[in-house]
Parts: sequence; structure tokens; C-alpha cells
Amino acid sequence: MLTNKHVVAALIIAPILAVLAYLAVDISLSEPGAAPQTGQSYPLVSGAKCRYQSGQCVMKNGNFKIVLVADRVDANTLQLTLRSDFPLDGARVALAFEDGTENPPTEMVTTGDDRREWQVQLLERDASAELLRVVVASGDSYYFGSTGLVFSDYKTGYHKDFRAQRDD
Repeated sequence: MLTNKHVVAALIIAPILAVLAYLAVDISLSEPGAAPQTGQSYPLVSGAKCRYQSGQCVMKNGNFKIVLVADRVDANTLQLTLRSDFPLDGARVALAFEDGTENPPTEMVTTGDDRREWQVQLLERDASAELLRVVVASGDSYYFGSTGLVFSDYKTGYHKDFRAQRDD
């Protein structure tokens, strides 16, 4: 059967046509992205790194993306750095606890003139029971999201810190 040139041609051409058909349907049916509207709020979705002890959390909505990097200052203090691809007008974070209590929002402070990196130090209780809530303002639009603080404890199986080698 594999000696027949028609069967061999079909085995080569069919997967190519299937991929082209998939891309054509995706292009024809996908909705184009819309620019954010002034005064509107948009949710940020937490990425996979937010659920593991990765040391950073990526949250995004469309092409708007923020990266939260957590470093321990001591046992009860967390240094949180927020990086954005777009200049931000402001950023606030708040910690919510399992018992229903919540700290008031804390204003983050920009660390550069381009307003793309923000920092704050947070006092925390139990990192496994906490929820981090984030609100950022950019271009008269607001982006909000929440994630667990599991990412704040950076651990690897190799007992080595690979964060200095990562490419952001």
C-alpha cells in the first residue's frame, strides 16, 4: 500500500491541508481585539506560574501584561515588584486572608521615570492562606486581578536559584 504514489501523496498532503484549514477557520472566526475604553475595568487572568513556587506571577488580559516578582526580606516581610510593558498611572495591592479579613489596599511606588516598574513591601501572616489582589491604572483604564501567594516562595528541586538567569 505504501508503494502506491497516490497513497504516499495523500499521507503528505492531508496533514498540510488540515493545518491550513485550521488556520483559515481561526482567522475567519476570531474576533479582533478591541482597544480599552476610557474609564472601563478589565480583569487580569493569572498565568500558570502563579500556582507554583516559581518566584513570579504573570497576569494578563489581551496584550496588557504585568509580572509580579516576590522576594522575601524576612520571615514576615515580602518585597513585591510589579513590571509592566505599558506605563502605569498607579498600582495598588491588598492581601486577603482565609478568615475573610482583608488588609486595606497599599499604594505601590514607582522605581523609574518610565513608570513601568513598581515596588512595595508587605507584611504577611500565612502565605499559603493569602490571596493577593492587584489593581493597576493605565491610560484611564483599570485592570484588576487576584491570585494566591504560592508563587512568592521560590523553590526548585535543584536547590539553586535560577531567577538570575531568566529572560523576561
